Amino acid sequence: MPRRAPTHVEQQGRQVYDRKYAQQGRWEQEQAVYSTARWKQLRQRVLRSQPWCQDPYGWHAEDGRLVRSVDVDHQMPLRVDPGLAYVRSNLQGLCRKCHAVKTHEDLRRYPV
Repeated sequence: MPRRAPTHVEQQGRQVYDRKYAQQGRWEQEQAVYSTARWKQLRQRVLRSQPWCQDPYGWHAEDGRLVRSVDVDHQMPLRVDPGLAYVRSNLQGLCRKCHAVKTHEDLRRYPV
């Protein structure tokens, strides 16, 4: 009989990561950036200049389609270098799927 996927509560590795991250105060620092007027204006500029997903994995080109950018991603994550929070060259427009995959990869590549 197939097993069900573990819930967030059952994924102990993620809980430990979340706890460490919160203890270091990084979550609050990142959220402070995203709530500023400066970030909101910069985000809109990025989405206007890159209306289509930058397709870092080549999935959309492979399918021969364009997908709208809805998220603005820090190419070098904030937790690695907070000084790049508002640097335009560090930002890229991504669709939800690409942003979720890249964020997951960043969590593995740059552990807390």
